Amino acid sequence: MDRKSGEDTRLVYMTTGVLLQTLINKKVLAEWTHIIIDEVHERDLETDMLLLVIKKIMVDLVDKNTKIILMSATLNAEKFSTYFSMWGKEVSDSMIIKVPPQTVYPVTEHYLDTIAHANVRCL
Repeated sequence: MDRKSGEDTRLVYMTTGVLLQTLINKKVLAEWTHIIIDEVHERDLETDMLLLVIKKIMVDLVDKNTKIILMSATLNAEKFSTYFSMWGKEVSDSMIIKVPPQTVYPVTEHYLDTIAHANVRCL
């Protein structure tokens, strides 16, 4: 619960719960240029309430300046774009960024027990 920000702060990390309480109390998004919510597919009560509060503030105040960025590896983008469509305008495909899957490289695992019992000389 330590706040380490000031006039020069450009990036603030906070939990979903802290952001939710902040938005409920302030009722505006103008303090931030961008709000990034990661792991949005983990549907818990705080995240769902946060999305509801953000949408309500955006609709009530017609706030078009704050950018909301939802991130997830397994997000149903079409469902969320429908939820956030407002002002009679759908969220276009150009607003949905899909990252192609990364190349998977082979991984060799070494366990400490195996290494400790091996006759390995250290230089």
